[in-house]
Amino acid sequence: MKMPEATAKKLIGDRPLEFNDLAFCQLDCYDLSEEKASSFISKGKFNVDASNRRKNPYPELFFENEGYEMVIELTKETARVINIVKRDNPDCGCY
Repeated sequence: MKMPEATAKKLIGDRPLEFNDLAFCQLDCYDLSEEKASSFISKGKFNVDASNRRKNPYPELFFENEGYEMVIELTKETARVINIVKRDNPDCGCY
């Protein structure tokens, strides 16, 4: 059974949003603010096929918006952005 987009957005919205070190580097590389990246979730499209809600220990949810792909890891306490990729510039040296 696939997770509906509204459910994915609610699960993320119910938790504080955090960014890991890689995501902070990518924000800087792509000249994005945390607020702009956060809007990719609310205004973006949930990619249910790429998402892995059964990943252990934390499910990964994928979102797409404005030419970016974002991966969010759901923990019990937070929604952690773990990767941001701009489709036309996927390698910004943040590894």
